[in-house]
Amino acid sequence: MIQIPHFEIHELVDKETYNALGEKSVWMLNPKAVDGLIKIRKHFNKPMTVNNWYWGGKLENRGYRSIYSTTGAKFSQHRVGNAWDINVKGISSDMLNDYLVKNYRKFGITTIEDKSFTKSWTHIDFRNTGQKDLLIVKP
Repeated sequence: MIQIPHFEIHELVDKETYNALGEKSVWMLNPKAVDGLIKIRKHFNKPMTVNNWYWGGKLENRGYRSIYSTTGAKFSQHRVGNAWDINVKGISSDMLNDYLVKNYRKFGITTIEDKSFTKSWTHIDFRNTGQKDLLIVKP
């Protein structure tokens, strides 16, 4: 099975997907998005949270979301394995967002959600925008 450094697959997918596919849930993730997430984790060298439902937490839809999920937009990049909502331990979401906006190329990020909509986390994604510059979106 494919190993993802620093993460367990259940941290990157919703509960429904993990219960249906287990470790094969990795098939639902865009490798480019996974690589970017790993680069961010290695850069900061601090624990990072995407989902924590497996350990009894409330975060379940911040990585891959099943097409049956009612969370978020119908055409969300989360539904195609391109997006993460993240927190890095010890770094505020504002600081993380600002850093990633300035250094998006380093991690392969193409899109960040406007931080006025993501007060307690940072949304990043790796969609093909056809642009050289970072796309900042509002939900």
